[in-house]
Amino acid sequence: MNNTFAIGSLLLLVFFATSCESENEAPRLLQVTSITPGTTLLGGSSLNTAMIGDTLTIRGEGFSSVAADNQVTVQGIATPVLTASATQLQATVPTGVPYSYVQVIVRREGYPPAEKQISIRSTPSPVITGIRPTQGRVGSLVTIYGHHLLETVEANQVAFADANGQAAAVFVRPFTPLWAMADSLQIRVPAQAGTGRIALYVRPAQNVANTYFSITTPVFTVVP
Repeated sequence: MNNTFAIGSLLLLVFFATSCESENEAPRLLQVTSITPGTTLLGGSSLNTAMIGDTLTIRGEGFSSVAADNQVTVQGIATPVLTASATQLQATVPTGVPYSYVQVIVRREGYPPAEKQISIRSTPSPVITGIRPTQGRVGSLVTIYGHHLLETVEANQVAFADANGQAAAVFVRPFTPLWAMADSLQIRVPAQAGTGRIALYVRPAQNVANTYFSITTPVFTVVP
């Protein structure tokens, strides 16, 4: 009898201990921290946006290393997972995704879904590769070089750093260049410009109105 009571008590203790451990167990976490290309960043020499057919690298936590155990959708459209690890997935931007801001959602059984917004363009993102010259006076000419720049003067908005060297992080005092091509555009150093990076404002997604991000040149030095 005593042995039976002792065994029963031990089983109850094990049951309660297991229950407490289950209750205190941290919830499973699925998290997306960044997606490249696609996650738009302010500043830098290029605009990080994706195109249809691009391979997305999704970084985060809680992914399965078995590709088929992860489900990825881009604006509700499913796309196969190409490679998988616990912290990184790769998937392709599927056809039918709009040229706008879209949601990338990662799902895994037993985990709450994780998502992150990216921007999709129909054309490659603009990239700045350099400027010439790298210094000059107010009124002098500066040429910005790059790839996939906007070819119409009116489509380009440029801003210099202010007299204190503060970069224009928002749409402040922009002006249009003198001429523009896909690989270069030319501007004149305006009055009250200061030493710093020149900002070129571009839309991260063509179908989103009044939304601009800046990509920047190397430092331009304004001399007396």
